[in-house]
Amino acid sequence: MLMGSRTLPGQKTDEVLGYFGKRISTARKNYQSFVEEGITQGQREELRSGGFGRALKIAGNQQFTAYDDRFLGSSEFVEQLQQEKELFGKLASRISLASLLELVAKITGTDPQQLRERGRNPALADAKGIICYVGVRRLGYSGEQVAKALGITRSGVCRGASRGAEAFARESEKWKLVEELSNKSTASS
Repeated sequence: MLMGSRTLPGQKTDEVLGYFGKRISTARKNYQSFVEEGITQGQREELRSGGFGRALKIAGNQQFTAYDDRFLGSSEFVEQLQQEKELFGKLASRISLASLLELVAKITGTDPQQLRERGRNPALADAKGIICYVGVRRLGYSGEQVAKALGITRSGVCRGASRGAEAFARESEKWKLVEELSNKSTASS
């Protein structure tokens, strides 16, 4: 654990704290100061959009061959990550949110535009929840990306993902095709 009492899966505590000091207590204090300083800077535009968006803003007209919205870094950094054996399968292409939305609309027999409209339509709640759940938890899109695709808030995406997980489990046969596509998107090559 970096701070507090909870360990997160995949968190490399020793590695991260190693950047902030040799003794754990000193490293934790320095890490906390680092986080607090970042919070005072507020939202920074150069860190908001996906990797490709950041790269284009920073570099102007340069050509980029590798990008991935899930990572903050240069195309060289993304290429390096793509070559690492541990990450290779996790970085596979994923279906677009637009395609996911179209598929869910087809399965539920609704107009895709209805899924993009704000409102509390109970008939569409499970469908939107499935998009939130699959988009965020299975395909790795950010809550902000899914919120924009559906025309809802990020907190709505969080609530929708919980509802979607329940609907996914409750009606697994109905959502089988969505599951297959999300598994293909995240499976090793």
